[in-house]
Amino acid sequence: MRNKWTLILAIAVLGGGSLIVGSQGWVQYDITQLGVDSEIGIGAVSGHNANPALSPVGIAALVAALVLAIAGSVFRRVLAVLIALLGAGIAYGGFSVMNDPIAAVRGTATELTGLSGDAVDTVILASTTVWPIVVIVAGVLIAILGIVALLVSGSWGAGDRKYASAAEKTRKTAGKKSAGPDRISDWDALSDGEDPTLSTP
Repeated sequence: MRNKWTLILAIAVLGGGSLIVGSQGWVQYDITQLGVDSEIGIGAVSGHNANPALSPVGIAALVAALVLAIAGSVFRRVLAVLIALLGAGIAYGGFSVMNDPIAAVRGTATELTGLSGDAVDTVILASTTVWPIVVIVAGVLIAILGIVALLVSGSWGAGDRKYASAAEKTRKTAGKKSAGPDRISDWDALSDGEDPTLSTP
């Protein structure tokens, strides 16, 4: 059971961490060469703005980890596969920004210059920070943990079955104890000269 909670906590922390990392500056840009004021022509775009899909995917991974803690055996496997896919999605989001940082700042550059498409792409100086790499690592780890959960979550029900068996034994013991007073009552009835079997339906 300890391994179960360690695994779930790790997925939740990584999913929540990807959301925090997404709020950091992922891509630094410089478009001052077009005559834009340096105070607004130099800046950074956050991960959530660079890749809008990062927020819902990160939230989904976090929620899936929490639901994994209470899900049944079959649903746990479905969630484990989903978590692995979400982790891959998070990693891909970081990779896509690193692969094309200009696309991440194109909208900001268009707002500041009035240019669009190829015209603005040729005047943007953009570079990624370390944060996309961090989120790639987090996504890969989430995907791996999702696969691990798929392989081991089938054994998590053992504890539940143990408690269910203990509860069943308790009920049987209680039933045996409740049968005691009935036999005593039968002896009392015989002592009084009555036949207890005559009252049995």
